[in-house]
Amino acid sequence: MKSKVETVKERMAGVRRFFYQLYIIGLISALLLTGCNSSKRVTDTEDSGPLSLNDQVVLQLQDEAIAKLYAALAEGGEQCTASLAERLADPEEYYYYFCGDLDSREKLTAYFRTSYTEAVVSEMLDTYPIKVINDKLAFLPYEVGSMLEWEEAKVIEITDFEEKSEITFEVPDVDGETEVIKVDAVYEDIDGKWKLDTVPWEYI
Repeated sequence: MKSKVETVKERMAGVRRFFYQLYIIGLISALLLTGCNSSKRVTDTEDSGPLSLNDQVVLQLQDEAIAKLYAALAEGGEQCTASLAERLADPEEYYYYFCGDLDSREKLTAYFRTSYTEAVVSEMLDTYPIKVINDKLAFLPYEVGSMLEWEEAKVIEITDFEEKSEITFEVPDVDGETEVIKVDAVYEDIDGKWKLDTVPWEYI
């Protein structure tokens, strides 16, 4: 039988997860309102070359990447005409169909490539539970169970290397502790944008 302390801790964790989901939903809404092109504002380098990473740029990149991860692999897309429950594909394993905007590997790749490098996107799609059911792409919803409060994250260091930059975050958790997390970023000339080069579920 659970003690009162354990019960309270579980309830507090549930509350934290609820507010974290609200945070993610807010990020997704912001992306929709801006047409998912907000990163262009801070990396627009047609005349002056790539803009050096700073705290503002880094936090914007990270927020966008988290929002895209949740929108794609927890909700199944941003342009859904049916609820998640209505898109149930496998009632035994709880796979759900993607929405029309992300119902192919090609669409998923293009969607994630605005925030992540090609290598990271390939690894994400190769390792995440995604499969075809009745000739339609389905996924196992990603559960936002992290105890890290990324909405309160701070950038404590940005180290530039020859081919990438290493971002060091200080991220608080629900217990009031902080965790130091390192994430790589790469500037891609092909579209003039910074991309994250670390698989997200290694640190989220």
